[in-house]
Amino acid sequence: MTAIALFGAGGKMGYRLAKNLKGSRFDVRHVEVSDVGKARLKNDLGIDCTPADAALDGAEVVILAVPDTAIGKVAAGIVDRLKPGTMVVALDAAAPFAGHLPKRDDLTYFVPTPAIRRSSTMRRICRRKRIISAASLPSSTSSRR
Repeated sequence: MTAIALFGAGGKMGYRLAKNLKGSRFDVRHVEVSDVGKARLKNDLGIDCTPADAALDGAEVVILAVPDTAIGKVAAGIVDRLKPGTMVVALDAAAPFAGHLPKRDDLTYFVPTPAIRRSSTMRRICRRKRIISAASLPSSTSSRR
């Protein structure tokens, strides 16, 4: 079972992901630092939070659903604890371009945003920094007849 560490699980985007991933085939470990976020997860979804170290232990995917202003600090604080091959999903599309994600060649960064497709400069930066975006993946819904 794929283990996912969801950082910022009690915030706006993190809560939506936590709700959508509840009962899925994934082992989701919810990380939240705010008491309000923890209470929201517990009261609304029946989800208990996990300390960051425990959530990262064996995680194959790390989702950073934290505020834009915190993503660099959070990423820098966990990068040394990620095993090689881990995929880091950054919900802040600007983070990789602003240099907020630590460089480690054995990690894959994924930025789920269609905005990258519209900018040739962003596409060049993505290729240079080895960042995968949702916009660069083939569409499974497109029909080619």
